[in-house]
Amino acid sequence: VVYLPAGKENHLQPEERNKPLYLNAPAYKIPRIWIRRWIIFPVKVIIIVWHLCNLLQIHGGDIEAVISSLDDISESQKERLVERCKCAWAWITTFSPEDFRFALATKDSEKVEVSEKELVCIKALKDVVSNMDQYQSDKEFTNAMYSCATDNDLETTVFFSIVYTILIGKPKGPKLAQFMLTCGKDKILPILEKY
Repeated sequence: VVYLPAGKENHLQPEERNKPLYLNAPAYKIPRIWIRRWIIFPVKVIIIVWHLCNLLQIHGGDIEAVISSLDDISESQKERLVERCKCAWAWITTFSPEDFRFALATKDSEKVEVSEKELVCIKALKDVVSNMDQYQSDKEFTNAMYSCATDNDLETTVFFSIVYTILIGKPKGPKLAQFMLTCGKDKILPILEKY
């Protein structure tokens, strides 16, 4: 449910109530209407395709797992979301560039060779990830990740490259802090436990 203002002279028409809202930074793209009083109505779920692609790859293309990982999805929204997931997965597997594709490692994945200094940083990262729920914001979690490298005198670019290689088998990937928060500690910790 989204709360939107009704028009001063023109109230929202029924066809306008079903238009989706796009949550794009820096602001909501809402039709220009005069603000006077508030009305309540359901809207379509809009998930940015980039985020949907990351979710699908994290879950290995399992659409049900992706939908169950999202909050507040009603049955009426689920059908449309399943179709978007199918289209996104088809694009990933057929048309996306190779550097965009990834598969999240598992606890059985091959271990990546790391130096002693990198190993110390990864152990510090394990502590940060195990306490992931205690951080008040994404920025606080990101700063804790950076401190894993800086506190142990390792360049952050090298640290992130090693972490990406451990998690997805590539030296680059989605924004690491947000990616790890999206995956959750239940998926990340078993991978890091090998180190």
